[in-house]
Amino acid sequence: MGANIRKDVVLDNIDITDPSLVSIADEVVVSEGATLESHQVKNGMLVLGPVRIGSRASIGPFSFLQMGTILASEAIVPALHRTEIAQYFIKTTPHSEPKGDHRDANMVTSTTHIWQLLGIYTVAMVSTLSAAIVYSLFTGLAKSMQVPWMWT
Repeated sequence: MGANIRKDVVLDNIDITDPSLVSIADEVVVSEGATLESHQVKNGMLVLGPVRIGSRASIGPFSFLQMGTILASEAIVPALHRTEIAQYFIKTTPHSEPKGDHRDANMVTSTTHIWQLLGIYTVAMVSTLSAAIVYSLFTGLAKSMQVPWMWT
């Protein structure tokens, strides 16, 4: 009972909610903060579905793969991306990209990576700033009032 994980897989601090329904092929990279969720509660019923990741696939940081997601070999899920239930990702090649304004779900524009990186660092900066503010408030209040741990 557990996830079926093949060889040469890189898992960096991820969350697998239902390990027995997850299958990860060879040479896959799952980045930090990714979540692989194989269940959903729908109309009061627990619905289960597998998450399958093909060989040499890449899952970006803080991505969320829902139940029924199947990634083909060499598929890429961008950072901060959430898949829909039972969504299939295939590898896109320069020859298979549609012409015009029609975009495939896997196509990423040249600026998408920059915006994703900025988003991740913005979240980190805001959380660090809020921790510093809370710490400053706590130390300021601790100096001005008696607290039980200071009585010893």
